[in-house]
Amino acid sequence: MCQKYIFGALTTGQTVDTSIFIEGGKLLDFLNWFEDGKGREVSADREFNEEILSSGLVDKDGFPYLRYRFIKRIKEEIKFDEHFQCQQILIADIYELILDDFQLSELRKLGNSDSGMFTLSSESEISRLGASLDGQRRLPISRTAKWII
Repeated sequence: MCQKYIFGALTTGQTVDTSIFIEGGKLLDFLNWFEDGKGREVSADREFNEEILSSGLVDKDGFPYLRYRFIKRIKEEIKFDEHFQCQQILIADIYELILDDFQLSELRKLGNSDSGMFTLSSESEISRLGASLDGQRRLPISRTAKWII
């Protein structure tokens, strides 16, 4: 039996950005530290810079600072994960970006680019996890993406 827990921190709501294994006996201490926020990164700035601005597909000068609003934290119950073959808990901090017209335009261009790295998805596409109405899968969308709706 697996004696470790995997912890996934999802800041985008779509992908597991941080995965670490924690010995079962240390899980409560780790979760308390995470919830407290002291001594760890608690903003969305780095993620946005690394995943969006560093892509080179948007005008970085149009994003001199990031404005966002914390919406909620979602924490799933501990459950067995088939992929990692271990107990897992997922925690996601959901943010709303506050964009000016130029920034919104840049992100729309990013979603329409041919990079294959980004896509713009409607609420309906997210709800269907990327499947089209005729049942054909357009692109894979994580079940956790629904958390942003």
